[in-house]
Amino acid sequence: MKVMRITKPDKRIKEKEYIEEFHSALKTEVNMINVKTDKEYTVYAISIDEKQKYYHIIHEGDDSPSIYPIILFKITDQRVSKYWECALSFNCKRLRIFFSFNEMVNDPMFQEELIDGCKYRMEVFEKYRDLMDKEFMTEDELYHYEHDAIEIDKFGKVTSDSSFQYIKIITIDNTDGYFLSMYKGDDLENSVDDVWFDTYEELETYFDETKLVARWQE
Repeated sequence: MKVMRITKPDKRIKEKEYIEEFHSALKTEVNMINVKTDKEYTVYAISIDEKQKYYHIIHEGDDSPSIYPIILFKITDQRVSKYWECALSFNCKRLRIFFSFNEMVNDPMFQEELIDGCKYRMEVFEKYRDLMDKEFMTEDELYHYEHDAIEIDKFGKVTSDSSFQYIKIITIDNTDGYFLSMYKGDDLENSVDDVWFDTYEELETYFDETKLVARWQE
């Protein structure tokens, strides 16, 4: 299951007021600045009780899931993970429904110890995180999840939308730069376009901005 932050909430939804109410109900902080509006997030758990409904997702710069109000997101992929289980519990006479993987729904201390950085809990969560992140990927998405986005001195077959079919990146002796060559068709002897990058960071930025994706050949 994947979600995205709503960029233009329903007029009936006042985000600031809702978050303040959320803080008061759960005695926890929610900082929406960490959640981008142009990115999909995998949902690792859903918690529902009489007052609040929230997703457990991982925002930028964090390794464990944080909770966010469901009402501030839209569902972009409604397929539910096969690793999820359901548990019911009562907390202060409030009914709570929890969907997630086995250890998280059945161990009341799991989430707290995960946030505290418990090594064992982190290992368990990372196992399920990897499984859920890959669960509904296409073949190309799975390939790029498991391989480096950029490899040097290898031909790469371009799988993103591009006028080129192949690319290759090489380094030049006595420099810190990178040379990207692009090829059309199956002619891998003569490139039709070449780009020089002074640093690896510039090369990464180019791949990000052009959304260039390739399957690197062994």
